[in-house]
Amino acid sequence: MDLVEFHRIFLFEKVLAFRVGETRFACFQSAQPLDRTTFQTTFQKIFCET
Repeated sequence: MDLVEFHRIFLFEKVLAFRVGETRFACFQSAQPLDRTTFQTTFQKIFCET
Protein backbone atom coordinates (compact mmCIF):
# COMPACT_ATOMS: atom_id res chain seq x y z
CA MET A 1 0.00 0.00 0.00
CA ASP A 2 1.30 3.42 -0.93
CA LEU A 3 0.32 5.97 1.68
CA VAL A 4 0.61 9.55 0.58
CA GLU A 5 -0.32 12.37 2.89
CA PHE A 6 -0.94 15.77 1.38
CA HIS A 7 -0.56 18.89 3.50
CA ARG A 8 -1.98 21.60 1.30
CA ILE A 9 -3.74 24.84 1.92
CA PHE A 10 -6.81 23.91 -0.07
CA LEU A 11 -9.99 24.86 1.75
CA PHE A 12 -7.96 24.48 4.96
CA GLU A 13 -8.03 20.74 4.58
CA LYS A 14 -5.70 17.93 5.38
CA VAL A 15 -5.96 15.25 2.72
CA LEU A 16 -5.05 11.67 3.41
CA ALA A 17 -4.94 9.60 0.24
CA PHE A 18 -4.51 5.87 -0.09
CA ARG A 19 -3.67 4.12 -3.32
CA VAL A 20 -4.00 0.34 -3.39
CA GLY A 21 -3.45 -0.97 -6.90
CA GLU A 22 -6.24 0.53 -8.98
CA THR A 23 -8.33 1.36 -5.92
CA ARG A 24 -7.95 4.86 -4.54
CA PHE A 25 -9.28 6.31 -1.33
CA ALA A 26 -9.20 9.87 -0.09
CA CYS A 27 -10.10 11.09 3.37
CA PHE A 28 -10.63 14.79 3.90
CA GLN A 29 -10.37 16.54 7.23
CA SER A 30 -11.67 20.02 6.55
CA ALA A 31 -12.30 23.11 8.56
CA GLN A 32 -15.56 23.32 6.68
CA PRO A 33 -17.72 20.54 5.23
CA LEU A 34 -17.07 19.82 1.58
CA ASP A 35 -19.96 19.66 -0.80
CA ARG A 36 -19.95 16.90 -3.38
CA THR A 37 -18.63 19.06 -6.22
CA THR A 38 -15.71 20.35 -4.18
CA PHE A 39 -14.95 16.82 -2.99
CA GLN A 40 -14.84 15.46 -6.55
CA THR A 41 -12.74 18.37 -7.80
CA THR A 42 -10.23 17.95 -4.99
CA PHE A 43 -10.14 14.18 -5.49
CA GLN A 44 -9.43 14.66 -9.20
CA LYS A 45 -6.70 17.21 -8.54
CA ILE A 46 -4.96 14.78 -6.21
CA PHE A 47 -5.16 11.68 -8.38
CA CYS A 48 -4.61 13.32 -11.76
CA GLU A 49 -1.07 13.99 -10.55
CA THR A 50 -0.34 10.37 -9.59
